Amino acid sequence: MNFIDSHCHLQREEFTEDLPSVIERMRDNKVKALVDSGGLYDHSTVLKICEAYSDKLFPVLGIDPFTASQPTYNQEKEFDWLEENAPKAIAIGEIGLDRHYFKDELTWKKQEETLEKQLELAEKLDKCVFLHTRDAEERVLEILSSYNCRRVLHCFFVPKLVEKAIDADCVISVPTLKSKDKKKTIELTPIDKLLCETDSPFLSPFQGRNEPSFVIEAFKEVSVLKKEDLSVVAETINANITRVLGVEL
Repeated sequence: MNFIDSHCHLQREEFTEDLPSVIERMRDNKVKALVDSGGLYDHSTVLKICEAYSDKLFPVLGIDPFTASQPTYNQEKEFDWLEENAPKAIAIGEIGLDRHYFKDELTWKKQEETLEKQLELAEKLDKCVFLHTRDAEERVLEILSSYNCRRVLHCFFVPKLVEKAIDADCVISVPTLKSKDKKKTIELTPIDKLLCETDSPFLSPFQGRNEPSFVIEAFKEVSVLKKEDLSVVAETINANITRVLGVEL
């Protein structure tokens, strides 16, 4: 069986000292991963490590809402780089809105402008987008209604919005984090609309740092809740990610 971690951040400093060991554990567990960037501060690192481990890691480039919310944010500079380099990426991400950490409407406006420009780029390049939606899920779904691109809701576990997300043709990526809401989200989401992720180094199912090889824990949970063999779940989710990316990993 092969497993795909649909969202991680191996470019972060938490992996600086032992990335080769992390990759080796991925090899041992037959795991591949999409590595998401957030802005100019780490795009180049994402591309570098994905090139070094091109059989296991695939770059996803985007300007995240955290970058778009900084006082020093230069939208023109960030977007010019992204527009030039996005063809190197397998998808556009992590992009979206965050109303958990950011509360003022001017910041929300900056986030929305950045999101919409990237949705336009994804349409132009026919690329999938990976979306951060924390405490802004309904607004993201509303914005998506104006765009025609394949879309994944990253780290999404909001049971009351599952039906609305599916109606909006979204694929839902559930993390390794243990959560009652995540369990309910898996139960409500058709298996052909599910992906699994770690969001490494965050949201570990164990104590300490998360890493892509732990994505198998999310696959196992889907297997239990959907009452399907793990091999069937892995095959189905691999097919889902092939479909949403438009390319087989």
